[in-house]
Amino acid sequence: MKVTEQIDALYLLKTDPLLYLVIPRVIACVTMLPILNLIFLFTSLASSIFACFIFYNIHPWIFLKSAFMALSYLDFLKSLLKTIVFGFVLSNISCSWGLTTIGGSKSVGQSTTSSVVTSLLMIFVMDFILSYIMFNQVDSAIKSL
Repeated sequence: MKVTEQIDALYLLKTDPLLYLVIPRVIACVTMLPILNLIFLFTSLASSIFACFIFYNIHPWIFLKSAFMALSYLDFLKSLLKTIVFGFVLSNISCSWGLTTIGGSKSVGQSTTSSVVTSLLMIFVMDFILSYIMFNQVDSAIKSL
């Protein structure tokens, strides 16, 4: 949109591109990634149940009982928190690269590539930071007991 001067047209119409373009994308990403996380959790549990039943002859109730004994509600909450942070980071990086693109179609491709690379690196960094914080809180809570 920046290359085809649609952002400039929004300014002429006295519309803030951040409110009109960026905020809806950030909200959509922050709300949809936790929902996708839950869908993928149930899908992975269902496929694991199927594989254990077919290949190893493990009854589904035994699998579910052992899986839920190993997992806690805190694990699900941490997973949802991570996806919210990841959605915020991904949407902000993508929108910032998109709004600062100048030039022609070649620049759009370069900005897309740069956005993907930056997003991947930031996901790795944020995953490390969030995991470090979350595991240290659990360790400190265990030590205080």
